[in-house]
Amino acid sequence: MSDVIPTAELAGEAELQRMTDRLRERGWDHYDGDGTVMNLGDGTAGVMLEHGIWALMVGSARLEREQREAAGVEFGIAVDAIGRCGRDANAG
Repeated sequence: MSDVIPTAELAGEAELQRMTDRLRERGWDHYDGDGTVMNLGDGTAGVMLEHGIWALMVGSARLEREQREAAGVEFGIAVDAIGRCGRDANAG
């Protein structure tokens, strides 16, 4: 499942870290590393978290042209949720 939340400004590392910290308070854990938001270049940032069988990628993004026109803003927060299934689903 993927979606973009339109924002008036490009979310930086500090904003995404606050979002990450709130998710971690609600049971999400870092997927790899220490859960620190990574600078992805061009002013964008991202982080990957997990909770049960779910992995969540959150990052700042410049919207595609069609998205910009529909939303009326240039930036957004991209959210991708991926569920593991099969044998790995029960592995922690």
